[in-house]
Amino acid sequence: MNQVHQFVKFFCFCILIIASASIPLSASSSAPEKRLVKKIELLIHHQPTVITPDDFISAGIKDINRTTIRAVLNTLEKRGKNYKDLYFGYDTTKSYCYDFNHSSASAIPIEILHGHAKLHASHIVPGATLFLKLRLKSHRLGRYFLPTVEVSTGKKKVVHTFENALNGIRYLNVSALDFRGNTPISFKGHLLDVPDQNATLYSFKPFSFENKKILIVAPHPDDAEIAAFGLYSTHPKQSYIVTITAGEAGSDEIYPDLIDDEAKAH
Repeated sequence: MNQVHQFVKFFCFCILIIASASIPLSASSSAPEKRLVKKIELLIHHQPTVITPDDFISAGIKDINRTTIRAVLNTLEKRGKNYKDLYFGYDTTKSYCYDFNHSSASAIPIEILHGHAKLHASHIVPGATLFLKLRLKSHRLGRYFLPTVEVSTGKKKVVHTFENALNGIRYLNVSALDFRGNTPISFKGHLLDVPDQNATLYSFKPFSFENKKILIVAPHPDDAEIAAFGLYSTHPKQSYIVTITAGEAGSDEIYPDLIDDEAKAH
């Protein structure tokens, strides 16, 4: 169902582009059009992924016509966006860049051939956090449906979902896999290729929280629970949580009706 939903959204965006191909871009804009562009800039700023008709309505843009389409395209052009950026806010064809070389992690080379690799358990500290650095490349269908890769060791496996049209280095959290003995590792891509390569497994030794204080900084309410409940619930007496906002920083320009309803409720 998610794949069908992704395809429908992409198809609608293509129709938007085709419908606007013959629209001339005027050098000057009227005052109403400038106000429209301002609303669309706010909309794209707060909704940087997929924009739906409901989002236009929530932003106070009730008439989706050629002027609206032109304003959207002008705004996207100024921000240098393409269809991949419209979904994710960045270019999915570029590699992720994390520098683990200056950390406490041990770098373990792994050779991947024909979707398989081997790793000896003596290289892994029990309880370690493991990140696998490898190169992936999306199939053509992966431009329209979200590609995934399954990594398995014996009966344990992890599945990672990636962005449309990905191409380059990605980092997979494989801490949940079983690396006992001379462990065979299997890679199974769906709508992506795992090419033969020399990959790197970064192993972080488990950190001891014994007699240490834990500070969790959460940007919004419930972020601490989503990200770190397992940590602080097992160390309740030594954990402290700082929540930066109470949700009051939301904009009333994007969802004015919702803000008004909440205000009336109080």
